[in-house]
Amino acid sequence: MKHNVDILHLSKKPHFKTGSFNRFIYEQIRQLGEFRQIMISYGDKKKTSSGEKELEDCFVLVNSQGLNIFQKLFLKLPIRFRAFGSTEAGGPEKLIYLWQIAKLLPQLKPKIIIFYEQYKMGIELRKVIKWPCKFVLAHRRFSHFLEKKEFKRYCSLEAYDVIWTQTHAAYRFDKARADRYEPMVKVIPNAVDVDKFRPVSSEEKCHLRKKWSLPEQRFIILLLSRQVPKKGAHLLLHSWPKILSEAPNAFLWIVGGGDAQYRQYLEKMVGILNLHDSVRLQGPIAQSEVHLCYQAADVYVFPTLHPEGMANTLLEAAASGLPCIAADHQGAMEHYSKDEVIFVADPNLEDSFIEPVLNLIRNETLRESLKHAARKKVEQYYSQEIIFARLKEFYRRQLATIF
Repeated sequence: MKHNVDILHLSKKPHFKTGSFNRFIYEQIRQLGEFRQIMISYGDKKKTSSGEKELEDCFVLVNSQGLNIFQKLFLKLPIRFRAFGSTEAGGPEKLIYLWQIAKLLPQLKPKIIIFYEQYKMGIELRKVIKWPCKFVLAHRRFSHFLEKKEFKRYCSLEAYDVIWTQTHAAYRFDKARADRYEPMVKVIPNAVDVDKFRPVSSEEKCHLRKKWSLPEQRFIILLLSRQVPKKGAHLLLHSWPKILSEAPNAFLWIVGGGDAQYRQYLEKMVGILNLHDSVRLQGPIAQSEVHLCYQAADVYVFPTLHPEGMANTLLEAAASGLPCIAADHQGAMEHYSKDEVIFVADPNLEDSFIEPVLNLIRNETLRESLKHAARKKVEQYYSQEIIFARLKEFYRRQLATIF
């Protein structure tokens, strides 16, 4: 394991799991070679692929192995007694993750620690740090899910020196909630590999549809995200019979894992509405094949019902040359104009996505305009090359001002 680390990334989800920011960390470690970096995650050891061998020492997985007797006994206490413990980290896995990080920190002595959505860890790990070190909270969304007390603590210098958001909208939303907002804020959006997520030819698209066993001649509308209620797949299913009545060639492809109960809900909707011939619930796929889903589709739709920070799926779809329809949340509208993405106001309202979907199905000129404009925006502002150059500068400035 490396010592005297420049940047320590803390993401409970390992880099090889499906997800946006954990893969973003992997790309940082792979591409920003001037910094000594390590990522600590929670889980069991994974067999390293040949492409990851050279970076193997940069990824550390921790779990319950190696806990001391007092920690094991603490975890066996009823929840009501554990609440009086010295940590606010959360449930058993989060506690184990915190304890194991605390044990490793004196060996690593990082100069910067980046907490990816680990809001409650900052104050706890301050107690362990005995050397110059900056705490950065990578805050990927709006803070509406945090109670006021929790929120006030994480936006104080007691917890974090810097808060890194993806949008100005998220910062302004949070600042409006706070009676004080102390850390410096840095806005750096997501990045996408524009060589991997790219438009493909008609021949390649046809080949990919065969790979996924998709109907080759249908108009494929893709929704790719974690399947939980707040992502809004049920709204599209509810409207799908009306869309089919106007566009019988349409086919809805819903890709992604998530909540088992919600999947059952969607399956029941498909059955009750008799949509088996025009809807597929794909379920989870390998992270390495995500780009191949976008490239097999004709349109991407993102009916999310909560304020996203910066949705990676929308970014990937735009990079892949798909005309996109999305709910009009502030995070998305900060990054794309109405000439690049079709925005839907009030996504919860019944059938609000019908006209935008039908409009794209019918209007090839509009599809071409949207996909070229969105791809150009991504190439100009959100490619990995551009965003990682900004990250380099951010890290250099932070390293130069540690005390």
